[in-house]
Formats: sequence, C-alpha cells, structure tokens
Amino acid sequence: MYLNLTDEQLRSICRSHIEALEKWARLILHYVLIDKFGPDYIHVKNPDDNYKFKKSLVTKSDNMIAEEPGRFSTHLDTLFLDELIYMLCHSEVYPLISPYIGNYCPKGVDALRSFLNCLIPIRNKLSHTNPFSYRDAQRAVCYSNDFIEAVKYYFEEKNMTKEFNVPTIIKVTDSFGNEVIPSDNEETVIFRLSAPSTKNPKVLYLGDQFSLTLEIDPSFQETDYHIDWHGKDGVEVLENGKKINVTINNKLIGENVMISCNIISNNEWHRYGKYDQSFILVFKAVPLPAV
Repeated sequence: MYLNLTDEQLRSICRSHIEALEKWARLILHYVLIDKFGPDYIHVKNPDDNYKFKKSLVTKSDNMIAEEPGRFSTHLDTLFLDELIYMLCHSEVYPLISPYIGNYCPKGVDALRSFLNCLIPIRNKLSHTNPFSYRDAQRAVCYSNDFIEAVKYYFEEKNMTKEFNVPTIIKVTDSFGNEVIPSDNEETVIFRLSAPSTKNPKVLYLGDQFSLTLEIDPSFQETDYHIDWHGKDGVEVLENGKKINVTINNKLIGENVMISCNIISNNEWHRYGKYDQSFILVFKAVPLPAV
C-alpha cells in the first residue's frame, strides 16, 4: 500500500492520523477530568497545595491561553503530544481511562506510555521533514487508529450509563478557527461566531462565506439519526447534515441572525419531545457599506 505513495503523500497521511489521535486524546481527557476534578481540572491541587499535574505544564498552559485567549478552547488544546501522553498516563488519570482502552493496551500504563511514546520521534520527523521510513508510517497509522477506536469505545460505554442514550454534539468547529466542546447533556448548544484572536463577535458582510462542522458522538452511526437544519437560505448542507457552508446573502443580514438544527434519533421517543438535542448558530452580518 505505502510503496505506491509519494513521500509527501505518506507524510500527509501519517500527520493526519497522529493529529487525529491528539484530538481524540484531548476529548477523552476533557470528559474524564471534568467528571473527576471539575471544569477547572488543570488547576486542581493536592492536599499539600501543590498542583496535581506538573507545575511547568500548568504554567505553560496558562501563559499560552493568556497570550492567545481566542486560539484555545480548553487547556488541553495547549498541550503537545508528549504532554498529552503524560496526562493519559498520570497515576490519577490512567485508572479513569483504563477500562475503555484495555483492548488497545491490555498490559497497563507502562505499555500504553511505551506505545504512545513511539509516536513522538515520528511526529518530530514529520514536523521537521527528517528522513521517514515505511515502518514509521505503519506505526503512525496503526497505533493512532487503534487508540482512536479505543476512545470511541469510551463513548459507547459512557452512553450505556445515560438515562437517555441519544446522539449529541461533542464538538463544534468553524472555518475561522473557533472550536467549542459543549457541556455534557446540553439541550441546546449555542455557538456564536467570533474572531479567534479576540473572541469578540465577528462581523460578516454580504457575500462572505464560512463553514461550520458538528462532531456527533461517534458511538452512533450516521444511520442512527438525522440532522434537520432550519433557516437554510444561503446554507449548503453537507456530510449528512454535520457540515454547512454559508454564503451571506440579503436574507442572512441582521444583528442576530440564527441558523439552527435539531438532532433527531431514529427512536420512537425523543429526549425533548420532537428532538434529542438542538443547535443554534448566531452571527452578525451587515450589508456592504455605501460607496
């Protein structure tokens, strides 16, 4: 398979797989850390008043968010691969995820750390265009895919404990660089377009274009639900409703323009009457200034 690819094609595939692993690592860490330590999990302290996680990591994360407040949705977004591995293998975090990643790495935390650490030099080679082997590519793809499948199992198991096992949004991203992880069990997820660098409301003009993507709980198949969008003038719906492309036209001009959708499972019942979760996109769009 790999022999037929160019070096750049191979690097692109491996890079995308490792980046996907990082995203899924952040996602499972976000959920288990909130459950265990609360929303300010990065600053949790031990009884001796020292940070539970490495002070250098906490300080670095705080500094990065302070310098670029609009770039990072969570503290985990500031962490690199080696730091994510540290968090996954932490003595108080690993027990939270081990029931779900046992199939990926049944021999315990040391084996998990060893497997994931194999990806660090590969990631460095990709970042610095250093020599790269087919064996590196195999490791990058296989180790990443196996880890991602294990994390998806976490969501399957998590849903089994819910009173209402229905598809929900686990992440929202837009083409401006914004990313939001909704709180668990939100009936309505509200997403306001903003400028990533400042988080101030972003002003759009007639003819402007952008896209938005919903990531749905991966333990559900796309055939288990449908996404019903409303206010679709100027909106192109793609990927079975998980992505929209928006072109600002005269009908989308306004102070608080709303485009919404409902996520509706194939169940005969729904958590909120006619839907299982709703989503509202809010933005400001103005006409072109007069010449």
